Amino acid sequence: MEKEHYIKIKQDELIKFKELFFNFQYESERLENVLCGFLNDHNLGTLFLNWLMQQKKQSESDDMINEVYGDIDELITRFNYYFLNN
Repeated sequence: MEKEHYIKIKQDELIKFKELFFNFQYESERLENVLCGFLNDHNLGTLFLNWLMQQKKQSESDDMINEVYGDIDELITRFNYYFLNN
């Protein structure tokens, strides 16, 4: 039977962590929108999606790349949705 492990976190540290997390999440979404806008404005959306697909092919044969690009399917889905709907 596995033991459960607990850690103690001060309330103010938890609040600070949550703020940092939400700031990071906001900035990543903002940068994603900037990237999508740039790619869309310069008709590079298809090239970018092709590049993502190539990365996916390479990641399937290499465990290290697969680890780095673990969320590549999510990227493809998100950007594909963006370019098809804009």
